[in-house]
Amino acid sequence: MTSLDEVGRITIPEYEIMLEAVRERNEELNYMAHWQAFLNALVRSVKKDGKPVYRKFRSFYQPPKDKQPQGGGKLDALAEYKRQKLKEKEKEENV
Repeated sequence: MTSLDEVGRITIPEYEIMLEAVRERNEELNYMAHWQAFLNALVRSVKKDGKPVYRKFRSFYQPPKDKQPQGGGKLDALAEYKRQKLKEKEKEENV
């Protein structure tokens, strides 16, 4: 949206889709901020016996129930890309 004219032409369903996209992006940013904070806390925090306080990310951050990660994020896409490239490389070596 770059002008008021474009805003005037948008339909309610289009607006709702855009609003949902913004909410999803904000949740992903919130997740990433918590992930970074978790890594920082993990590096620094230890119990008296020297073991880390947070051993798993889920013990540090629980996303809302309706926003549980379902995959499909950038890291999943990158991992899938790398798997495909590895398979292609293995096929080339076997030929």
